[in-house]
Amino acid sequence: DSMCQPCNNAAFSQYYGSTHCEEKAGPTERDILEQFYYSTNGADWDYNDGWMTEPNICEDWYGISCNDQGKVTKIELSDNSLSGTPSTDIFKLEQLRELDLQSNDINFDFDDIDDAEFLHTIYLSDSSLSSLDGIGDAKALKTFHATSCKLTAIPDEFWEVETLERVFLNYNQIGGRLSSEIGNLASLQELYMMHNQMEGQIPASIGMLTKLRILALTENEFDGTLPPELNDLRSIEVLAIQREGGVSENGDGNAVAGSDGSNRPKTKLGITGPLLSLNNLPNLSELYLGSNDLTGTIPYDFLSGVEDKEDNIIIDLVSNQLEGTVPAALTQFDDLTLYVAGNEFEDIAFGLCSKNKWMEGDVEDYGCNGLMCPPGTSSKFGRESDDENPCLECPAATEAPFYGSFECITDDAASWLGERDILITLYDALGGPGWTLDTNWKSDVDMCDWYGIQCVSETEKSVQGIRLPQNQLKGTFPAVVFGLPNLQEINLGGNKGISIDFSGIVDATKLAYLNLDGAGLTSLSGIQAAQNIKLLHVMGNEFGGVFPNEIYQLKNLEVLYLSANDIGAELPQQMTQLANLVYFQCFRCGLSGPIPTFLGSMSKLEYLRLDQNAFTGGLPTELTSMASLEHLDLSDQRPNNKGGLTGSLFSFAALTKLTELYLNKNAFTGPIPADLVASTPTPTWDIKVDLRENFISGAVPATLGAIPKLSLYLADNSINVTDALPDSICNLEFAKSFGCNGVLCPPGTFNSLGRQTEATGPCATCTLSGEAQYWGSTDCGNDAQEDILEDFYYGTGGPSWDSAEGWTKEANVCDWYGIECDDDRVFVTGITLEDNDLEGTVPPGIYVDLPKLKSLKLKKNKGLVVPFTGIERAKNLEMLSLSELGLTQVDGISKATSLKYLHLTNNNIGSIPEEIYSLSNLQDLYMNYNNIDDSISTKIGKLTSLRNLFLFHNKIKGSIPTEIGNLKELVVLALGENYLDGEMPIQINSLTNLEIIALQREAGETAPGIGGPLSPKTPEEVGRGFKGPLPTFDKLPKLRELYLGSNSFSGEIPNEFLAGVDRAAVIKVDLTMNDLVGPIPDFFKEFEQMRLYASGNKFKELPKSLCIKSNWMGGDVGKIGCNAILCPPNTFNDYGRQTSSEVPCEPCPYTYTAEFYGSIVCLPSHTGQYTDREILRLFYDATGGDTWADKTNWMNDDVSICKWHGVHCLNEDEEWDGTGNGEIVTKIHMASNGLTGTVPPVLFRLSDLSVINIRDNPVDFEFEEIGGATKLTELYLDATKITSVDGIGEARNLEILHLQQNNFGGERISSEIFELDRLQYLYLSESNFGQTLSKNVKKLTNLKEFYCHGNEITGTIPPTFGDLTDLEVLVLSENNFIGTLPEELNDLENLKALFIDSFTKHAVGISGPLLDFRKAKSLTEIYLNANGLTGTVPADLLSGVTDKDQAITVALRSNDLTGTVPLELQRFSKLNIDLAGNQISGIDPALCDMDEWNAGLVGKFQCDAILCPPGTYNLHGRRYNQDTECVPCTGQPSDQSPFFGALTCESEEKKKEKEILKLFYNTCGGSNWKNHDNWMDDAVDICHWYGISCHDGRLVDSILLGSNNVVGTPPKEIFTMTQLKWLWLYSNPINFSFEGIGNAPKLKSLLLDSTGLTSLQGVEDASVLEDLDVRFNNLQGELPSGISKLINLKTFSCSDNNLNGGLPTFTSLKHLERLRMGGNQFSGPLQDYSTNSKLKSVDLSGNNLSGPIPVTFLKNTEKSQDVFVDLSTNQLTGMVPAALDSFEKLTIYLRDNQISAIDPTLCDNEEWNDGDVGSFNCDGILCPQGTYAPETGRASKSGSQCLPCSLSPYFGASKCGPTSTTRSDASVVRSGWILSMAALVVLAFL
Repeated sequence: DSMCQPCNNAAFSQYYGSTHCEEKAGPTERDILEQFYYSTNGADWDYNDGWMTEPNICEDWYGISCNDQGKVTKIELSDNSLSGTPSTDIFKLEQLRELDLQSNDINFDFDDIDDAEFLHTIYLSDSSLSSLDGIGDAKALKTFHATSCKLTAIPDEFWEVETLERVFLNYNQIGGRLSSEIGNLASLQELYMMHNQMEGQIPASIGMLTKLRILALTENEFDGTLPPELNDLRSIEVLAIQREGGVSENGDGNAVAGSDGSNRPKTKLGITGPLLSLNNLPNLSELYLGSNDLTGTIPYDFLSGVEDKEDNIIIDLVSNQLEGTVPAALTQFDDLTLYVAGNEFEDIAFGLCSKNKWMEGDVEDYGCNGLMCPPGTSSKFGRESDDENPCLECPAATEAPFYGSFECITDDAASWLGERDILITLYDALGGPGWTLDTNWKSDVDMCDWYGIQCVSETEKSVQGIRLPQNQLKGTFPAVVFGLPNLQEINLGGNKGISIDFSGIVDATKLAYLNLDGAGLTSLSGIQAAQNIKLLHVMGNEFGGVFPNEIYQLKNLEVLYLSANDIGAELPQQMTQLANLVYFQCFRCGLSGPIPTFLGSMSKLEYLRLDQNAFTGGLPTELTSMASLEHLDLSDQRPNNKGGLTGSLFSFAALTKLTELYLNKNAFTGPIPADLVASTPTPTWDIKVDLRENFISGAVPATLGAIPKLSLYLADNSINVTDALPDSICNLEFAKSFGCNGVLCPPGTFNSLGRQTEATGPCATCTLSGEAQYWGSTDCGNDAQEDILEDFYYGTGGPSWDSAEGWTKEANVCDWYGIECDDDRVFVTGITLEDNDLEGTVPPGIYVDLPKLKSLKLKKNKGLVVPFTGIERAKNLEMLSLSELGLTQVDGISKATSLKYLHLTNNNIGSIPEEIYSLSNLQDLYMNYNNIDDSISTKIGKLTSLRNLFLFHNKIKGSIPTEIGNLKELVVLALGENYLDGEMPIQINSLTNLEIIALQREAGETAPGIGGPLSPKTPEEVGRGFKGPLPTFDKLPKLRELYLGSNSFSGEIPNEFLAGVDRAAVIKVDLTMNDLVGPIPDFFKEFEQMRLYASGNKFKELPKSLCIKSNWMGGDVGKIGCNAILCPPNTFNDYGRQTSSEVPCEPCPYTYTAEFYGSIVCLPSHTGQYTDREILRLFYDATGGDTWADKTNWMNDDVSICKWHGVHCLNEDEEWDGTGNGEIVTKIHMASNGLTGTVPPVLFRLSDLSVINIRDNPVDFEFEEIGGATKLTELYLDATKITSVDGIGEARNLEILHLQQNNFGGERISSEIFELDRLQYLYLSESNFGQTLSKNVKKLTNLKEFYCHGNEITGTIPPTFGDLTDLEVLVLSENNFIGTLPEELNDLENLKALFIDSFTKHAVGISGPLLDFRKAKSLTEIYLNANGLTGTVPADLLSGVTDKDQAITVALRSNDLTGTVPLELQRFSKLNIDLAGNQISGIDPALCDMDEWNAGLVGKFQCDAILCPPGTYNLHGRRYNQDTECVPCTGQPSDQSPFFGALTCESEEKKKEKEILKLFYNTCGGSNWKNHDNWMDDAVDICHWYGISCHDGRLVDSILLGSNNVVGTPPKEIFTMTQLKWLWLYSNPINFSFEGIGNAPKLKSLLLDSTGLTSLQGVEDASVLEDLDVRFNNLQGELPSGISKLINLKTFSCSDNNLNGGLPTFTSLKHLERLRMGGNQFSGPLQDYSTNSKLKSVDLSGNNLSGPIPVTFLKNTEKSQDVFVDLSTNQLTGMVPAALDSFEKLTIYLRDNQISAIDPTLCDNEEWNDGDVGSFNCDGILCPQGTYAPETGRASKSGSQCLPCSLSPYFGASKCGPTSTTRSDASVVRSGWILSMAALVVLAFL
């Protein structure tokens, strides 16, 4: 049994054969000191006498002291030029007691300090000490000095050194809170931590330091209140917590006063709340609390417990907010130095002024003034301290209201402050922060320089005008504004969201101008009190058909704008009361009937405009009595071209001042009077007369030609050919040099104005018989066109169209929206009104009266009826686009014999109309998504011109007729997703032009997200579809895409398969989900760039030759290998192939197998029956049973399985008979038991299993066979390794499902979960779910509780939650939801608790109004904190709750709610309501009497317990307990929040921001910046430092320092600026870090282009970013997935880096508008970005993208807007798809790819590529094969032409020869974008 034993670490044996171990000899003390010498560079010490040379270390080595035994006890080497880090061996000096290394440039390591058992003193002050880590192991440490070091934090272990007595940590950079663990230091006597960066509340545990004599915490950033526990420090002598200056440590460590009582500026808010009495501190001699924000009075028993009241005591209370009287109780102190200036004291108690020793004798010399200057006086120190600093009387017009003032303020300043306060009230009431422009508002800048404010003069700073039109004002206009004494003008026009109560307007005695146009007013009640108003604008309001009668009483009114209002049909007679009215306009007022005659009596009226109404009848002669009239406009009285003024014209010659007369667009008849108008008294005046578009006849009077400056407009009347124009008229100046043609085009001619001008050119000859027969014709037969188009307009709801620019208004129909004309702009050739909200019926006359019509595009107008009656008359009609109208038939369409392009997709036609087979010229037929339940007729063979046949996604049955072989021009055959079957006709193999064949049976590889996941066929689907052997397709040389998935092809892939296809081309082949067998053919290796989708077959071999085809599968084979083609046997995934590193081929679950390549499921390897015991054994083996924490009885066959740990049985209490009888397992509880591996699906064969609980185990879980566990009702999988729940949808009886604390990788919650319709309790919290929450949640109709907090879910909350009528608890907090609360939540009558907080997310969260939840009967908890809710708190909030006396919680903290706390909430007796951090403007006083509110705090603290009043704050925004008073804010009122419930004081925040900017400046080389104007100048507001701007002049919202020579690393503290929105640091050589960016709650724009950026690590935390630019940097590798977490991103630019890998899908970026990723190395397929519906600009040029352009590319982008796409210089192949035809204004660059064709339907998009396609057709998109265009690859109006080149095999070559890698188009566009951004920098802040 004797074995060789190893010696332990402290012993050794030197020789072989040792019989014992000897003790190791440790290092000697000399060894230790020598190591210390070398580690601190001893050779460079100032004094190293004896070191390393003398033998006796105790007597001869400098700085070493020893005891009698020769052991080192002290090392004293202070200020001796030590450097480096001392060796930790020093702690092995076993008798070391004192270590003094201060004033050396050393760091220090406390590791092994536990070896120094006697070390009690350490001096390290003035060193480079940066960390205290390890010090917690000190065993005897009593005194520790580390002043003026580089410490930034105190580790928790420091507070465990219970032996500490004296601690000196002054002048470091220690931040954070003072730990509550400080109470552990029971022996502490002195604590110095002055001049650090400590913050937060001083912990109450400080009161446990009963031996503490000195507490010096001066010059930190503590806030909160004074802890009452300070009164427990009975040993305290010096207590110093002043904010600025004060106690400091001198050389001997004593505390001295550094305060002289002067005015010290505060940089932070400081400690708030009441001054404690501190009446239990018998030894206190010095107390420093100055420059804080203490409030209230000095307590009467203040310091009453001090025992020695005769000795000098120093008290510093300077610059707080104390008030009342300095108490007489202080007379008990004989010798007091009391600094109390700078407070709000109103008196000094009797007796204090006779304390002669006080203030070092100053009270004896100066009396009370020695304590504080009296009111009305001031001094530098607030008191009189010597003859040079007396208390001086305030100068005239100034005041000092309190004792102890440092300065006086002026009366003028007070007066102007009053007006300034009124403006601030206006700003706050009308939503100032949301204004378009609010420059300088609420800033320190003179209010006369605030945007929109006009003052009386430079010297008289009183408000004269308020001009804020069209500025996004919202809210109620405060009546106090009317009290501004010199206010003359208010202009608030164009602010729709305001309301005004005019009840206070009587105070505005000087108000003369009031503009409220477009303000949404419904009444002017009260305005009549403004008797001095002269100009009133109230256009475009909402008076609801009632004339505002208050206007009559404005007796001084001179100008009235009333247009665009509904004021009823008549102007009231009372208008005549406005005797001074000079100017009146009321166009578009809805007036009708005859023109009122009373207008003739308004003798002062000079301007009368009543056009665009519906007046009828003749002109009243009374108008000729308006002697002052200069301008009369009665034009356009014919709405819908009907009605109008009639009769003949009369003379207006009596109106001698009339210079403008507009009577056009009426129905006047007869001749023009010879004296229609009189010549003006001044011949040089211009006179304008417009009589166009009437029915005037007869000759034009020559007499009018005598008026020299007359402009006479007469077009479109009935002036006959026989009525020649007089010479006098033709010679009028307005006719220019065109003579009579300049007045009217002669009969037989026309132009758009009916007369010749420089703009229109000459009058054109009309060749149509019977047209243009009158003088002044504006069309030639166009009347019929105009008439039919007007019929079209009104017949299809034109006034309600989305876009109708020009319709019925512009003279030429060619200028109407959506109308296309020929080159002469005469005949209509096209109508394009897609997706324009048309409804009704298209008039058949368009086929007759538009003879040149070629194109009619009306798709996406649901419900529009399009008849085909008369379509045979449309001889030129080639294009009909009628998709998505809801058509059910197209009867008559066969008569459109010229038709080439027919689009009928997404209707409900139901069958293929026989008539279509008659359209022999048809080239394109699109009938996808039509629910066609029919077969394809043999007549299909008649359509021999057909190029594109799309019958996708219908119910077409039967086989494809062999006549398909007649369609020799066919390019695309798309019949996928139908019910076709039989064998495929061999004739298809003769269609040599085919490029795409799509005959797949199910949406598979061609669905959006190509190459997507597959599902096993259902029993009904097996054997369906095309059958027989796979066709060869060997005669189709142009074939590039072949989709045959989900059919029933069988046998092997033939050797001739695709034999005729170019091996170098990019080929896509979909054979998934067939019955193919054998090997994948080896000859496939000949294809260079194949995408082969072959999963779901029965292939048994995959040639290794394919595994080296690096370009296959979009390059994935080069990265992944064979698995990118097919998963090998015994592995699987949903794709049957590996798609990325995140989606590998997974091994089959335990007891499962997969026999073939490309499996998408695994099948059970054993299909027989297991006993319950066998199943449990398999479970044990698969989950690492041998290592379980508790495996009691498991695998013991002598014990019933019902006794195995965690197993429960149906009859487990029955006696076991030793067999399997009665062992029926019902529950498995194995929580926290150390399970590993994977839970095998065989577990679900336990037939009676109802509960599985394996939470808190590192185990995976497979759901295969879960459908067999029919009794399973509860499943607990929290905190496991589960990452997918595929298959869980089969567990249809589940009632409880727990999946919390897992990691689902940001994936969407599986749709299978929503199939579990019996679920009652669903727990998904903290499991990293992402993307949007499905509306299918509505399927969980039995759900009672849904917990889903702490995930990354985005988008809006589905309104379908409203369907869950049994729901009681809904928890969605801490996700990334946006949008509004769905109204449907109001339908949840049984809801008890709702949680949607957003504290940890910086996105805006839920916005919009707060729901009232009035239907909820049991809702007692609402938590919606930290969102973006707006509007007011509903008065009927929770009004439907049955029990209103129960405790109810409504938590709405930190939203944007406005208004008052509604009085109606008093219906609840025990409401707990939190509204802090909103914009609440008032609390009804009655609510402050609700004693039981907020847990009874309202009964104690009244209103303060609901919300702190304006101008005060605390961390809770309300009184939370006895110690959390609402603290008054410091600084100017303009710097403070005007709302209730403030959480912070903005003045203090601004001070913090200043320190951050200074840190930024010093860290980033500010002194060398190109421009650093005003930086570091304390006299200049930071808002005026170069590159800095502030919101409202308050807090920083932008840092714009682009191209400014900023260097270094910007400090992470900038991200703590709460209002920062724009951070632009582009073109600076910085080292940018994203650390901490998640703390920037409003950062929207971050521009870092051209900064040298190398990493985006951490950017995903910037969740509110909208604009991210990282172009022109050094980014490499794949783009981080974190970009997809920036769900608010609108613009992402990463062009010109070295990024590679596949393109991200960005499916979560729902707001993305611009994507710029050109100039990188991205490869693989082009993503379709169909989920990014707002995307309108895409630059992917200059990458390595391959494959075709997806037909779904930008599928959901708005098609009518300008869209930019640059895909140039890639390797894209195939045809430019017809699907792009839906874009109206597309700019698309495709040059230098491998494009083989352009769908011809694209070539008639005239607005594409800035009109180049309109000019050059297809060449305007790409030059064809065999040609090239230098640089552009296409023809353009800028001069590019397609030139011959036999070396250009593809479309779009930019040079003749091999493809270039240059990116001219892309670089030009990107350069243009840079210039645009430069302009944006300017415009964003104008």
